[in-house]
Amino acid sequence: NVDESVIVINNSSWESLKCGMNQYIKNVLLFLHAPYVKYLYNVYSHIIFLMLFSYVILFDFFPIYDFISDKCLPSIEELHDSRISINNAQKRSFSNRSTNAIKNKLIAKTSNLFQTT
Repeated sequence: NVDESVIVINNSSWESLKCGMNQYIKNVLLFLHAPYVKYLYNVYSHIIFLMLFSYVILFDFFPIYDFISDKCLPSIEELHDSRISINNAQKRSFSNRSTNAIKNKLIAKTSNLFQTT
């Protein structure tokens, strides 16, 4: 009972193929230089470049809208500093007015004292 459905034409086809290192490198280079593989590498590298570029533009640079606004309006720091200086000036002027008022009262009292004596 021999099964004759399989016909073997070449017995050497079942032997393992022994390729040298040169043939392996040639096959790899043939694969890498195939047009479809080149296209895929180009697409992938372009997508990676766009992602890195957009990351650098969006996150690594200083803000785009960081322009000098002091020409039209004072900055927040200057407003804060000017409020402090205005408060200090008001305190100084109030203290100057109060000391001047005290001095004027003292001068008036002393002049009244000298006039009455």
